[in-house]
Amino acid sequence: MYRFLTSRVARPAAVMAVVGLFAFAGCGELFNSDDDSNSKNWAVVVGISTYQSSSLNLKWAEEDALDFYDVLRNSKGWESDSITLLTNSSATRGAIKSAIGGLAKRVGPNDHIVFYFSGRGSYGPDEPPFDEGDGLDEYLVPYDGLANSTARDLSDDALEELFAALPTDTVLIILDAGFTGVGSRSGVPAERVKFAPRPGNGKAAAPRNVDGMSHELARPGFTYITAAQDGVSPVESDQLRNGVFTYYLVEGMRGAANPSRKTVSAQQAFEYASGRTPMQEPGQTPQLIDRRGKKYPLTAH
Repeated sequence: MYRFLTSRVARPAAVMAVVGLFAFAGCGELFNSDDDSNSKNWAVVVGISTYQSSSLNLKWAEEDALDFYDVLRNSKGWESDSITLLTNSSATRGAIKSAIGGLAKRVGPNDHIVFYFSGRGSYGPDEPPFDEGDGLDEYLVPYDGLANSTARDLSDDALEELFAALPTDTVLIILDAGFTGVGSRSGVPAERVKFAPRPGNGKAAAPRNVDGMSHELARPGFTYITAAQDGVSPVESDQLRNGVFTYYLVEGMRGAANPSRKTVSAQQAFEYASGRTPMQEPGQTPQLIDRRGKKYPLTAH
């Protein structure tokens, strides 16, 4: 199989999945809507390797997004005009907000939405509304994010507002980004850790389990997945040419998570990736919060 956006042969890609929303299937097909014929699938896929502030650059976040996009684009039940892909300079703060916010006028109450982000994350002092038990807001860093400030980042509060405005509560959120500067093991180069340090972050305690971005985004009806547990930043791999978690997530979505069937559930894809990620990167454990309790197929032949 060839990545249709590039001329090179697509390597096995990483996959991330969330319990209870979708099912993945073999290479080329992703979201089977046979169980819900009145629904349509929508996605916003973001990956940023090259930032406007070059000190924030990563190596494989764009590849993460392209691999995830390929799986969706080539899966049954997905249409190209329902997937928005934003990479590098196209993934500005305004563009990400517009892509998510624009879905409010397009989706119906039975539709399914996937939001995938691979790039830098960060944290800073809680801003109004003051709702963080640990006193810290978490952020996704867009292309135009600043190296020394969260002023242009997307806060957990801003993201909550965008997702709350959607007319459906069937939403899968997958974040391969870090909200603490601690690597999964000592000696991990800073450019491989998906965290953007900010002035003062080193003096403040990192986000605790009681809070974190799940405090806002793990809403009723949502499924929320992160590539690492609280207190650990996910890592990229030059060997895999992906974020470690995304590599195995995509691989599972393409069929490896359930080789005997034509579909792979989100639960199966997540379990496939979460079992292999710490074997590749000791100390990094993906996390899933399922607020739906209902399974949908994500990929299918």
